[in-house]
Amino acid sequence: METKEKIIERIAKSTGQYYGKVEADVNSVISTNASQTLKELSDEMRNIKISFPPYRRGGSNYTKPKNRKKKPKY
Repeated sequence: METKEKIIERIAKSTGQYYGKVEADVNSVISTNASQTLKELSDEMRNIKISFPPYRRGGSNYTKPKNRKKKPKY
């Protein structure tokens, strides 16, 4: 993995631009990429819904099925 400084120096040498300008460009690219990945991560987190079995949700309608005694067959 190349350090940011080396990348900036290489771009500045190859394009003939000033170091400061190249550094600003590289920083803006890095920050936009970072914020995009953060946004995508938060979207994915929002999409993951934790699903509980019905009786874990609470409320009187949802009760855990009880072991009913079987009626004897006559």
